Amino acid sequence: MNILVVSDGSSDSQSVLTYGIGRALETRGKLTVVHVYQRWKGRCELALQDSLRCFDLVRASVNDHDCGIPVSATFMTITDHCDILTYAANAQIDLIVAPPAFEDLFNSARCLVDIVSANDLQTAVQ
Repeated sequence: MNILVVSDGSSDSQSVLTYGIGRALETRGKLTVVHVYQRWKGRCELALQDSLRCFDLVRASVNDHDCGIPVSATFMTITDHCDILTYAANAQIDLIVAPPAFEDLFNSARCLVDIVSANDLQTAVQ
């Protein structure tokens, strides 16, 4: 299974990543992490720093799981959710895992979409 994890730097992003890693392990799939941000005028440096933090988080999470699954990370500038859907179609993604801010993907994607929040994973653990 080819899994796309969408990270936006929100508090739910770590839960989305953890869930995506779990699904990749279950399916012996490939994990692609896309960090997205809305285009901010004059704030490119802030967005770049946010993306670098995201990549460090991805690297640490994958290393913590010591899972050996293929992982790649991509940095995208998005203006709307269509950019994610276009990327997913071009990369032949089977499952998109995203935080609640991207719930609109659920209605438009041509593949499976799981919307995950930090609360969802906390409830599942209890």
